[in-house]
Amino acid sequence: MKKILFSALAALAALGLAACSGGEGEDSSKGSSPISSSSSATSSSSSPEETEDFSISTSSNGLSVVEESYSFATAAEGDLFPPEASFTMVTDSSWSLVSGLNERYTRIVAEDEAVLPEGSVSLDIITNADIVGTSGSSEIEQIKVIFDRTLIQPGSTRLKVEVRPNNGSSTVTGETCTICVDISVSAYGTMTVDTYSVDINLDLTGLAEAIETNITTVSEISWTASADNYDELYGVAADISTTTPIEADATSATMHLDCPIGEPYTTWVFVQGEETSERLWFSIVPSSREDGYTLEPAENNSESYLTVEEDVTIDAELGDYLTLN
Repeated sequence: MKKILFSALAALAALGLAACSGGEGEDSSKGSSPISSSSSATSSSSSPEETEDFSISTSSNGLSVVEESYSFATAAEGDLFPPEASFTMVTDSSWSLVSGLNERYTRIVAEDEAVLPEGSVSLDIITNADIVGTSGSSEIEQIKVIFDRTLIQPGSTRLKVEVRPNNGSSTVTGETCTICVDISVSAYGTMTVDTYSVDINLDLTGLAEAIETNITTVSEISWTASADNYDELYGVAADISTTTPIEADATSATMHLDCPIGEPYTTWVFVQGEETSERLWFSIVPSSREDGYTLEPAENNSESYLTVEEDVTIDAELGDYLTLN
């Protein structure tokens, strides 16, 4: 995968280099491109009086996106490594021989730089080999548009991405692809979603016996429930990942979750001993059968899968467990 961050200043530099060398442009497949991001709404390639056209465009010269708009959240305070925020531009068969982008024509332009400031947006080229492995080719299958959650700011704007294939058929190399979409950014934890209210009462019978059998000295016991689509849900006003500490002598525990409707969860109880190899993962099973949810253990009993269909209270107990011993 090749990562491209391109700014107005870098574009000018690329134009200058191309003019000096007499070449048509640089191939982004030949190493990293200059680091950058959004240009201002008035392009460096435009006259002072000319402003950018931010008309919505989801398909252009063999490149397309699924949606006209995308929503993301900023990073949580102190989270230096939040999950990726991105959307993907997909190529069609007209790009079958394309293996690089012409940097001279590569631009990322935000209509409002207060929302998408300089350095906050980048491109990542995904080749056929990146998808299928070493047997694949260097042809570009996708171009991912990536947003740095630590830099983007709450608000709404339009984002325009322009690229041009550096090689391939004359049909695609002679025309710039322009994709323009709406981008909405919310502060972490403020993206509203419909949720179900879920209360889980967990009977910890069997925990002490399993610890006595497998753990010399306990250093941590915790119970976690996490949305399977955590990365996509990051920043919503819901409980997408909750961990509750458990005391070694506890006989029960409770957890409340506001679960986004339609989102599956994975849940487990984890025990860590002082020795690295002393670890236990417990599945969780219903202690009584009620409507409104399903809770089933994984095949290896290291965790359980929860789906919720309504507001519900679940009475559950520890199932079998997985150990490294």
